[in-house]
Amino acid sequence: MLIFALLIITTVLVVFLLIFGLLRLYLAGRVRPESESGQSMPLIQVLVPIKGCSEQQETVLSSLLQQDYPSYKVSFIIEDETDGSSELLHKLSRQYDHAEVLISGRTELCGQKNHGLSYASGRLHQDVGILVTCDGNSIAQRDWLTSLSRPIRNGRALAVTTFRTFNPRPVSVAGVCQAIYGSMLSLLIAIEPKPWGGSTAIKRQLFDLLDVRSYWSRTVVDDLVMGNLLMQAGIRPFFSPVSVMETPLASQTFKGFLSFLHRQILFPKFTNPGLWLLSMVGQYLLASATAVALLVFLSSLLTFSFGLESFAAFICLVTLTGAFVVLHQISPHRISLFYWLVSVLPFIALATYVYVRSLFVNYIDWSGKRYYCGRLGVVTKFESLP
Repeated sequence: MLIFALLIITTVLVVFLLIFGLLRLYLAGRVRPESESGQSMPLIQVLVPIKGCSEQQETVLSSLLQQDYPSYKVSFIIEDETDGSSELLHKLSRQYDHAEVLISGRTELCGQKNHGLSYASGRLHQDVGILVTCDGNSIAQRDWLTSLSRPIRNGRALAVTTFRTFNPRPVSVAGVCQAIYGSMLSLLIAIEPKPWGGSTAIKRQLFDLLDVRSYWSRTVVDDLVMGNLLMQAGIRPFFSPVSVMETPLASQTFKGFLSFLHRQILFPKFTNPGLWLLSMVGQYLLASATAVALLVFLSSLLTFSFGLESFAAFICLVTLTGAFVVLHQISPHRISLFYWLVSVLPFIALATYVYVRSLFVNYIDWSGKRYYCGRLGVVTKFESLP
């Protein structure tokens, strides 16, 4: 009876989250872009922390500098001139008048990315009306900045968030696992909008009022910290699916995927422990239901013994397969459905492993540094990694 309950509960939860998430995505996507004529076009400052240089870095960063928005500046932030991206960034700043390179220096009290954002946000021009933060490894469409800022400019929102898709090239199981994660998280963010990767826009007055810069200067992660401040102020970010960015994954490996997933799961452990605990329970439920359903159904086929539990196992497997097919449809990238479904079990297994490991880890390894965090993600100490 316990097995039957596990399978039914998992099936019901998956169907509920799928329907609710798709409905929220559909409703968010149906918001018609209004005419920009007559609308205010305030100066926008885009803050982009950079660490290292990938083979597609110029394509990625150039996309941020070729937006159709009429009035914006882009600040690329690096720790020092020895960063691998320094030469490219200075080249772009000479090529584009609205680009600049900021040297933040080494952090002493917080995550290096947060230190860079705190440094740059303390040097905003007084005319900046909207502040945007985004990762330095994602490609933006030409209308990204216009669509991301539109809900703020037309008065519908004070903050806007979006997410990013992952495009593995060449396609590998590890890369597809990350693409599955991207589709799954975009569905969850549609249900409960929260800054988490991709990009976030916030009205300058609200940014100053919430004193986001001060919190950044003490913590290890930027987006979840801003999300917590918005939640405490009773402000729900607007989710903009049309502003989603694309992160190219060049020859992604399992080691690379695990490193990425470790950070994604450990961030909320320190900043949002309730969210971390809830997602961990959900992952354990998904993993155990998948394993039990496979064992029960295969056992029934081998023994020709079919009962209530084998029926529940069949329904659960069909539901889970259908859910991952839907996640495949959400992804805009050309990944074969066969490769996608083959990657589902490795994704579930690796995500479960990372959640188990997160129970015993009290630090975050990120860009050559190990951060030890206290309550709400406040950095207590850090050390450089070899």
